[in-house]
Amino acid sequence: MNIIMPATGIGKRFKEAGYKELKPFIKVMKDKVILDYVVECFDTQKDVFYFIIQECEKNKFEDFILSRKINAKIIVYKGEKLGPAGSLYGVVSQLQDILDEEVIVSYCDFGQEWNYKDFLQFAQKNLDVQAIIPCYTGYHPHLLPLENVYAACKVYDNTYKVYEVIEKYNSKNKFEEYYSSGIYYFRTLKLAIEAIKKQIEAKDMVSGEYYMSVTNNYIENVLCYPFIEKFYQFGTPKDFEYVKEKLNSQDVNNEKIKIQNTIILSAGRGERFLNLNFNQPKPFLPLGKTSIIENIIDTLKNVDTNIICVGAQDHEKYWENIKQEIRFVKPNKIGAAYSYKESCGDLSGDVLILPCDLIAKHINEEFKKLQKEYEVIVFVARASKYNINNPHYFTWIDGKNNKIDNIFVKNRSNDANLVMIGSFYFKENSLLLEYINKIFQEDVKTNCEFYIDNVFELLIKTHEIGYIIVDNYFSFGTPEEYLENRYWRIVK
Repeated sequence: MNIIMPATGIGKRFKEAGYKELKPFIKVMKDKVILDYVVECFDTQKDVFYFIIQECEKNKFEDFILSRKINAKIIVYKGEKLGPAGSLYGVVSQLQDILDEEVIVSYCDFGQEWNYKDFLQFAQKNLDVQAIIPCYTGYHPHLLPLENVYAACKVYDNTYKVYEVIEKYNSKNKFEEYYSSGIYYFRTLKLAIEAIKKQIEAKDMVSGEYYMSVTNNYIENVLCYPFIEKFYQFGTPKDFEYVKEKLNSQDVNNEKIKIQNTIILSAGRGERFLNLNFNQPKPFLPLGKTSIIENIIDTLKNVDTNIICVGAQDHEKYWENIKQEIRFVKPNKIGAAYSYKESCGDLSGDVLILPCDLIAKHINEEFKKLQKEYEVIVFVARASKYNINNPHYFTWIDGKNNKIDNIFVKNRSNDANLVMIGSFYFKENSLLLEYINKIFQEDVKTNCEFYIDNVFELLIKTHEIGYIIVDNYFSFGTPEEYLENRYWRIVK
C-alpha cells in the first residue's frame, strides 16, 4: 500500500505552548514520537510511505526514515499553506508513478488501535467503492470535552455508505457518530486528485485549509469502516499531554519486596455503580480478559506477601474463582475501619492495604527507602480537576520531602494539592488496630462512618507519617473513571 502523509503544517499551537520539536517528532514515550504511532497504524515492512514536507524539515524526516528502517520517500512542498489536501494537490507532479494505484492519505498527529489487515480485506471485498474512511464510534474519552469536535461521517441508516462528511461537527450525541480518525483510502490516487481539484474550485475550505475529510464529499461512492478500537488524539497540546500521561502510566507491576500481609479491601457496597445498573460488584467489573480485582492481584506477582481479600458476605458467590484467601464481613454502615478490624484483627507484622478500585504501582525504590524511615506510609496522587471540583469526596494532605504535615479528611484546606488514594503501609498491624480503637473511643468519623482515613487524624499527632506520590495508576472509583480507565488500561 502507498501511504501518503501530508506534514507541511508547523504545529502552531504546540509552538505557542513552548514545544521545541516539530509536532510529529514530539516525544510520547521514551523511545516513541508522535509519528511512530502514525506509521505503526500500517505495515512498516511492506508499505511505501510518502512524506510531504517543507524543505526546512527534510533532515528530521530523513533521520526518522533511517532510524525506523521504513521504505519511504520525501516530497518537498513549496506552495502556500493550504492544508493537507492542498499540499497533496501541490505535489501531484512528483507522484505520477502511483497515480493509478490505490493509496491511503493519512494525517500525522494521531495513533489508533485497529486491525489493518481486516481493513485491507474490507477494501478488497468492496471493489465498487471509490473511497473508504476508517472511523471510531461509541465511548472515547477525547470526545468528552465540549470543545473537541471532529470530522463526522453521516451514513444512510443500517449501512456504512457515507452521504456526507461534516468537518468540526458539533454533535449532540457524540458517542453515536462515526468519526474519521484521519486516514483516507482511495481506490486510486488519480481519483483523490480529481476530487481535490473540485474541492479547490468550490473553495471548500475549513479555517482557510483544504481538509482530506471534505475531499470525500466530491467522490461518488464512499464507505466508512467503523471498527477502530481506540484512538490516540494528539491534535492539541492538552489532548497530547492527556494521552501521553495515560500511555506512560502502564507500568503498574510492583517491584520485588517482602511484606507479610497485603490486604485488598473489597467490602464496600459500590452504590454508585449499582444505581447505574452495573451487573456485578465493583471489584468484579470486566477489565481486559479478567476483572479489576484480578488485575490488582496480578500487580503483586513480584511481591513476597500473603494476599487477603476482604469481601462483603453477600457477595460470596463472586469470589469463587479467586485463589487468594478471602475473609468476609457482614454488610455494615459503620465504615471501612470497622470492616478492617473485624476481618484483619488477628494479623501481625507489616501490612500493605489496597483499595479494590485502584490499579497502581505502589512498590518502587522510593518506597523501599521510606520504609526504613517511617512506621507508616500513605500513598497519594496529585489532585486532578475532578478532585479539586469535588473536595469533600477526598482526603487531602500537605507536606514536603515525603513527610506529611497536615491531613484534611473529606475537606480540602489551604492549597493542599495531594489526595489520598486509599492505599497505606503500616510496619506493624498492631499500630493500625490501636488507632482504629482510638477513633471508635473518641468518635472520630466522617459522614457518620469510621474511615481508615480518620485514623491518620489522630496518628499524625503522635507519629511521623511518610507519603509517596503515585504516578502510575488507574482509578475505577466512579462509573466515569471506570469507563475512562478501562479504555486506557492496556492488559497484555
